[in-house]
Amino acid sequence: MTIHIDTAAQPVRVTLSGNSGINDVEALLAALQHAGVVLDLRAVRHLHAAVLQLLLQFAPAVVADAEDPFIHAWLQPLLAARQQP
Repeated sequence: MTIHIDTAAQPVRVTLSGNSGINDVEALLAALQHAGVVLDLRAVRHLHAAVLQLLLQFAPAVVADAEDPFIHAWLQPLLAARQQP
């Protein structure tokens, strides 16, 4: 599994790693519904389109930047822009 959800952490922390695929969507949706959830993208290499759509819809705060240059350059600015009031 490429998603780890730490519900004991405050706020809830979602860590995506490797190739995040369609099998991660249900767990990710459940995690993103927690208030104030934060996202660790450090080790993610690929995002399925459905995972990407959830991230754009919920726009969680990113607490660990993606090492993947494409995700860092394109996804993170979109998430940051969606958090603006």
